[in-house]
Amino acid sequence: LSLPNTINSIGKGAFYGCSGISGTLNLPESWVSIEAQAFVDCGIEDLHIPESVKRIGPLAFSNTQWQLNLPDGIVYVDQCCLGRKGDIIGDLVIPEGTRLIADNAFDGPCIDGHVVFPNSLTIIGSMAFYNSGISDTLVLPNSLEEIGYAAFTDNYYIRGNLAVPNSVRRIGSYAFNGCHFIDSITLPASLES
Repeated sequence: LSLPNTINSIGKGAFYGCSGISGTLNLPESWVSIEAQAFVDCGIEDLHIPESVKRIGPLAFSNTQWQLNLPDGIVYVDQCCLGRKGDIIGDLVIPEGTRLIADNAFDGPCIDGHVVFPNSLTIIGSMAFYNSGISDTLVLPNSLEEIGYAAFTDNYYIRGNLAVPNSVRRIGSYAFNGCHFIDSITLPASLES
């Protein structure tokens, strides 16, 4: 499936259930957004996500042939961490080179420890770690530019002092809502919103 350069995003559920779509999905370099459930239940066997993409909605590639063939662990493609397949035991180490963590990637109780972020990470999507069970201090990388809506909401056991790096320009609403054991948060002067 090849899509034209004349569009820059795909809407929610656009190809949901199109099991006849198979082969490799090549997204144009002009794309910036893939919305929730865009390709659920498609027969896609391989995919390419260009660096221009800044947002990947929840379950965008769920139950595709590509996703079903992956082993348990972190679901990762072209510098994008889409989430997990199966359970994560212990700490979560996001691979170096990752630039984006998709919306809802690790929502729900799935982490039994702390998260190690790579120095390449620029975007943490909305609700990426919502109620995920992070239970240690949170160290954000100096490459980070954006923290999405409710990204860490209801991680009751994140503790200590949190320093948001100077590289961060945007923090979404409710990003740290319900993180009761954070002692303090230091925000950078570079914040735009």
